[in-house]
Amino acid sequence: MILRIFATDGLTPERIFRWSVDETAEHLGAQQVLWVTRLDAPGWQNLVDWFVRHPSFRAVILDKANCWGWYGEHEVTWRMAQGLCYRSEEDKIEDDAKNVEVEAIYWGHDDMAPPAGEGFKAYLRDWLASDSDSMEAPSWQLWDDFGMVRDDELGRTLTGERHCWLAKWSPNLKWLNPEGRNTTPKDKLERFRPLNSVSPWICPWPFRHAKGVDRAFREGDGFARKGFLNRWVGSTAECRPYDPDETWEFST
Repeated sequence: MILRIFATDGLTPERIFRWSVDETAEHLGAQQVLWVTRLDAPGWQNLVDWFVRHPSFRAVILDKANCWGWYGEHEVTWRMAQGLCYRSEEDKIEDDAKNVEVEAIYWGHDDMAPPAGEGFKAYLRDWLASDSDSMEAPSWQLWDDFGMVRDDELGRTLTGERHCWLAKWSPNLKWLNPEGRNTTPKDKLERFRPLNSVSPWICPWPFRHAKGVDRAFREGDGFARKGFLNRWVGSTAECRPYDPDETWEFST
């Protein structure tokens, strides 16, 4: 089993959030643990009310601190999931009888979904059987519709920015650097690859990023986060249908 751990600040539109949960459940078969990182945004309650009724729901953590950055979110969400999934010896015997075991975690954002193609599913099985402990991949930028990919220079540039989405379950798994220094994606070129990773795989099937599906959301209406959306200002999108079997050719 793959366990999804993810965070929301309550600002992602509900239809994008629901799509993310549904698509993750369909294409990764994952149980899901949600961390609500702040309680001052108006949308979090509706997201949680819907999520707790979803078949893939495992747990929700409510946190009003609103004090975590990108790398902290990875680390803290993982530690929460690790605690929630602690099992006694009796639990382990029962789970083993049901063939339930957490093999890996998927840190998919609340507007993300895994690839939908059968090629990815076979690739995932091979990775789980390998000696590698992490998997990174590019991400298509969906635009206006969950079935449309932004296919222009900016869209391809953003797609080519790899991010580590999957890591095998391990008690020693961590993302924060040992010194506790503040870091940026540039400091960790592979974007959130866990520390001391062993033979990371680069998945050629892009994951799906749906932040651009909702026009008001991508243009910053009620959107508090900074940085990513600024790159879209003034750009004209060219799109094509999403092909779940299409792979990404890396230049490096």
